[in-house]
Amino acid sequence: MYLQGSGHSMEPNINEGEYLVLQKSSCPSFSVNEGDIILYCKDEGGLVCHRVYSVSCIGSIKKYQTIGDGNDFVDKPVYENQIIGKIVGVVGNNIWNAISIKIWDMSVHNLNINALFSK
Repeated sequence: MYLQGSGHSMEPNINEGEYLVLQKSSCPSFSVNEGDIILYCKDEGGLVCHRVYSVSCIGSIKKYQTIGDGNDFVDKPVYENQIIGKIVGVVGNNIWNAISIKIWDMSVHNLNINALFSK
């Protein structure tokens, strides 16, 4: 899955307008460690992309402390069920990358449609 970054950046890793390659939290090999940049849903709604500062467990429930770019303030805790995925790659925003990503997106979409009607 990919998203295009907008708004503020997560420098030096992510700059505004770049394409973000996301590993979904539903992936079997998904894990989050300190230093990872995650995409999550805030309690009030809306999506946030922040860096994981620390990981802790309360029983079997994992709690993640995150920090935004350019500040030293630790945000409210994030829980596993809020996490959509983590950023595993960043692709610059130029014409060739934009065309490649659109072609990849169309091919994945067409594969899903073909799989739906193939049985």
